[in-house]
Order: sequence, then structure tokens, then C-alpha cells
Amino acid sequence: MSSKNKNSDKARSTKSRADMLIEEAVKAVEAEESGDDSSEEVVSKETGSVNPVAKIDLQQYIEKEAYLRLAADFENFRRRAVKERQDSERNGREKILRGFLEIFDNLERGLSQSKNEDSALAEGIRMIISQAEIWMRSEGLERVETKGKLFDPTIHEAVSQIEDNTKPSGSILEEVKRGYKWSDRLLRPAAVIVSKNSEIELEKEKES
Repeated sequence: MSSKNKNSDKARSTKSRADMLIEEAVKAVEAEESGDDSSEEVVSKETGSVNPVAKIDLQQYIEKEAYLRLAADFENFRRRAVKERQDSERNGREKILRGFLEIFDNLERGLSQSKNEDSALAEGIRMIISQAEIWMRSEGLERVETKGKLFDPTIHEAVSQIEDNTKPSGSILEEVKRGYKWSDRLLRPAAVIVSKNSEIELEKEKES
């Protein structure tokens, strides 16, 4: 018999012995869990002799790498579950805050349409708006700045453009609807009216 065949037979013999040891260990653990006192002795299929088996730890027959991989997979799963829960909570709060902003807008519109600013109704609306603003700040809402700023498409929404040769193109002339940020994220862009300076644009075209 060649050396190659001998090595192959030896590998099969070693592997079969390991399989038998694992099988014996499993049987011992199953017997111990069922309350069978015979779990302390296991008959070896290879020799037919009785081997004393006390508390057998199955971990010694499984590669350490497999345990580490399983632990890593579980940790990744735990992190994904935590992130998904946090994202779900954040999305839920954002939806509620956006709905509240629509109500807040209507309060401001109602106050601006009041014929008598000194009436009890107007005063009541102003009190509600003041309380709402305090609550919004406590929740971390911040207004998007518009006054004296140039149009920024990342935080502003242009709803109209007006010719104005006294200011650079893109200057914000008026705020139509307030914009808000929350937790470093844009909750709602500010709706604005921006300027258009045709003279400056014409000069730039000539220079180019």
C-alpha cells in the first residue's frame, strides 16, 4: 500500500474517532439531562470498554473559531436591532412634529387675519403661540435662518422670484413659511421669495 493511501486511512481513522467521541459526549449530556445515573459511564464503540464520563463539556469538541463566529454574528444582530428601533422611534417623532408644525402655521395665519389685534381671541392665540414656541425649543426644534441670507437649496425652498436690482441674485426677500431643523436634520425647508438681479447677470454674461 502506498504512503498516500496509508495517510488517507489514518485521516479517516482519526476523523472517525473524533466523531465517536462527540457522539459519546452528546449521549452523556442527554443522559445527564434526563436524570439517568448511567450518564457517568459511556461505552466506547471503538474498544467496547467502559469509559468514565463525568461532566463533559461539548465545547472542547467544537472549534473555538465557530464559537467566536457565532458570538460575532449575534453582536451584529443586536446592533442592527438597536439601530432599527432607534430609526423607527426617530421617524415616528418626525412625523408627529411635522403634523404639529402645520397646526402652528394655522395659528399664526389666524392671528395675522385677526381684525382686532387687541381682542381677547387674538390675545389667546398669542399665548398659545408663545407656549408652543417654548415647547418646540425644549424638543430641540430650531428655526432655519432666512433674514439677510442667500438662498441655500439644502435648507430653503424658493416659491417665487422677484426682480430686484439692488441686491445680488438669490437674496432672500421674504419668508413665506418657517423652516425647522431637528436633531441636526432638516425637518422642513423654509419657503422663501428670492431676488433676481438682471443687471448683474447681464454683466457676468458679457464678461464671459
